[in-house]
Amino acid sequence: MSNDKRRYSFYESDDRVTLDEARSMIDEFITRKNIQPGKAPAIARKILKRIKMRGTC
Repeated sequence: MSNDKRRYSFYESDDRVTLDEARSMIDEFITRKNIQPGKAPAIARKILKRIKMRGTC
């Protein structure tokens, strides 16, 4: 778990979310889309990197 309490904009959410909330949403997305387990960590890293680059409140 992260101690980072900043909030970030995220694709499927109208509200800003913490990185922990974003990780949970990404995990749900990966499970729902049945993405191969070997590819899932790379996809999650790319998404989180883009979220961080887009900025905070």
